[in-house]
Amino acid sequence: MDPMEVLFQNIDNYCERLTTLFWAEPLNALTNILFIIFGFIILKSINFKKDKTWTFILSINAIIVGVGSFLFHTFANVLTKYADIIPIVIFMTLFFYFTFRKVFNHSNLKSICLVVIFMLSGNLFKWLDYPMFNGSHGYFHCLLALFMISFILMKERPLIAKDYFIGGILFFISLIFRSIDHTLCSSFPVGTHFLWHIFVSTLVFRLLIISRNFENGIYQK
Repeated sequence: MDPMEVLFQNIDNYCERLTTLFWAEPLNALTNILFIIFGFIILKSINFKKDKTWTFILSINAIIVGVGSFLFHTFANVLTKYADIIPIVIFMTLFFYFTFRKVFNHSNLKSICLVVIFMLSGNLFKWLDYPMFNGSHGYFHCLLALFMISFILMKERPLIAKDYFIGGILFFISLIFRSIDHTLCSSFPVGTHFLWHIFVSTLVFRLLIISRNFENGIYQK
């Protein structure tokens, strides 16, 4: 098959999509606007007179996540799948680097090493590649990391630990809706993937708030 044909090959991964038409997944497509809205809300709240580099970068990244996912749930092909996945991976990588470098105050080298270990740890969950998880096992290392970070910070820095824990809860709920999408197709034809978008975009919003609060020194008060 020609490489270009492969890139534009149609993908049908979700209950809501019944045809190859652009607007076959209206709920899955429209709920991506939350990533964009939340990203702009945080951008608008940034005081650019101070150094808010991480919050700015992560907010822009969140907006790109929304755009990429919208493209995937409208055009739904191999090319737009990568437009969906790559910004998500970049966001996860940047946020956890921010956590190790800024929140834990590790050196740049140590932070990079920890991020590499974190990203590679996703391979530990490959054995959970069962239909019941619908591919959600690829995010389990992120879920575990949020709860582990919260646990480590809980004793000495309870405010930021609570926010990481809330993020973990939101992600846990998100993954449930992502996982059961196919299971409920017969009884709930539109599926539950749009609920994954709603909750995971709320998680991203929470993570952006963590970044902004940290850079504003709120957790030191």
